[in-house]
Amino acid sequence: MTGISGKRPRSRQNWVRAGLWTVGWLALAVPIARVQLADLAVVNHVPGQALVFDAGLGRGLAGLAVARQLQGQYQDAITLGRSALMREPMNTAALRALGFSLEQTGDKDAANRILFLAGRLGWRDVALQLWLIKAFALQGNVAASLHRADALARV
Repeated sequence: MTGISGKRPRSRQNWVRAGLWTVGWLALAVPIARVQLADLAVVNHVPGQALVFDAGLGRGLAGLAVARQLQGQYQDAITLGRSALMREPMNTAALRALGFSLEQTGDKDAANRILFLAGRLGWRDVALQLWLIKAFALQGNVAASLHRADALARV
């Protein structure tokens, strides 16, 4: 429909403009909200729910890996831990779950490499620090064991 002057009515242009703005804002807001909801689920210790919001979330996968490792499902924990590390290579929880699971399945050398690497990253991870204290003590490295115990006492 055109008016007397041959131009389209302004109201249609306004509706189109408003629609485009709405689509643009939704395109920005939905991914941001999805990531925020996934982070909130991780903080509340519900990693499965975090993966509903963001399937590629490394922290969510690491949380599931830790849960599987604690349940004794070591192969699942290894798979989830590796997936988490592909997304977040510096994730201490994923390294710990992977290392502890490898240790339980009998791959002590790989477990030691991974857990010592995780020890460089996770100074505040209590379970990891306890493992390192024990490992250094068994190696006879008293200074490193005491250094880790001191770090653990300061957490």
